[in-house]
Amino acid sequence: MSEEQFLSPTELDELPTKVRKSGNLFIDTSVSSLRQQEENNLIMPANEAATSDVLNSPPPSTTIDSQSATAPPSQSVMKFIESETQGLAFTAGNILKKKVLANRFNQEDDNSDMEDNFLTLKQRKAKERAVAWITCLIVNGIICLVLLLIAALLVLVVFFAAFWTPDLSIEHLSQNSFYFDQYSRLVAMNVSVDRGRQLKTLHYRDEGCNSTTTTSCKNTFVLIHGTFGSLHGWNDWTTTLLNSLGRETTRIIRLDLPSFGLTGPYEVNTPLSYSSNTTTTIIDDLLYKVLQIRTQNLILAGNSLGGRIALQYVQRFPNKTTHLVLVSPAGYIPDSTSNETRGGVSFIQSLLTPSTANLVKVITPRFLFEIALRQVYYDYNRITSRTIDMYFHMMRRQGNRAFIYSSSNTQRDDLDVLPSSQVFPRINMPVLILWGQYDNWISVSNANKFSSLLPNNTLIIYPDAGHVAQEEIGVRSANDVVDFVKRFT
Repeated sequence: MSEEQFLSPTELDELPTKVRKSGNLFIDTSVSSLRQQEENNLIMPANEAATSDVLNSPPPSTTIDSQSATAPPSQSVMKFIESETQGLAFTAGNILKKKVLANRFNQEDDNSDMEDNFLTLKQRKAKERAVAWITCLIVNGIICLVLLLIAALLVLVVFFAAFWTPDLSIEHLSQNSFYFDQYSRLVAMNVSVDRGRQLKTLHYRDEGCNSTTTTSCKNTFVLIHGTFGSLHGWNDWTTTLLNSLGRETTRIIRLDLPSFGLTGPYEVNTPLSYSSNTTTTIIDDLLYKVLQIRTQNLILAGNSLGGRIALQYVQRFPNKTTHLVLVSPAGYIPDSTSNETRGGVSFIQSLLTPSTANLVKVITPRFLFEIALRQVYYDYNRITSRTIDMYFHMMRRQGNRAFIYSSSNTQRDDLDVLPSSQVFPRINMPVLILWGQYDNWISVSNANKFSSLLPNNTLIIYPDAGHVAQEEIGVRSANDVVDFVKRFT
């Protein structure tokens, strides 16, 4: 057996118990046993040399003396014992070395296993923590999303509850004497243009001189409001004109244009429903078919959109109008080669886009009208709560908001596309132009354009007014109209 050879576990188990249990390099029990066997002549040679010595030796005598009994073992036996002892000692040392190495390896394996188990446990815990964090994030994300949806829903509910503004029926509005008084009338109009579209209700007021008698009125005023306005915006003018010019000789007719005020929209809307031809035809039918007026002087007055309609009326019926009053009018059309603009856009008009038109039908809170009035008034202190309510309620007249986008985006006809440089010079009647210096909708710079093209005009610019001088400084601007009429009649 070489020094490099090690016993396997199975060989280790087959060793004698005495050897496996002994920790000494020299096994005393094996040596004593061999000596006893030699004394009893029972030891067998371990090699040929020992066997030859035994065979060649003389047979033992039957008589054993004390000297032979106590003599030491022969040299061959001692060599055998020494060889076996060294083998056993080497084997025992090899066994112990194997045990030490095995224990070391086992300990290293145990340490490696413990380390692997520790790393596995650490990784498992890290994985569990990661899964827990991810789960927490997902759960929290879902909870946050649900909460956000609930919050958004609550905001929408609160928003609609706060700003939901349903339509108001004409019956409801007519119960308010400020909107519908003793001079108010409702009439159905079958418009002779635009394929006979019917205007179910046209709201107008007729005050002053009654021209149904045999005598005609001296002065008849027709007052036309602007975008988002109504006939109520002429209240100060009506009172001032009647008191200054005489109720017996002066007649004031004012109307709510289609889709504004109490008039409401057409029963069926088409691109031409709000065109120049249609609107001017309604005014002419009202004056001469419904009211059958007789007057010496027909004075047409309009603000903003109403000013444009008044200009278009005198183009269509030049012989029916004697005087024209324009208050910050729209309707200036630059030449095709000019870079000039036609005018400004109102705050509420800016809200009337295809994407917001349906929303505006049901949500037009009152504060929007206060914002709009601050755009057209120079002095905010002149904006009264009644004025805000008037605009707010008139817009909510049933059907108005549904078609307000249509009325603001109508198909234009020939009267609305010809350059002003070609049209205005043909208007020879006396014209009074009134403009607020701080007009934010239609710049006061347009006043000089109108004045330069209208041959017989008087221009007054108010240093403390905005876009609606007939409302903001109603009495003062009406007195200027009185002076104008007296001077040219």
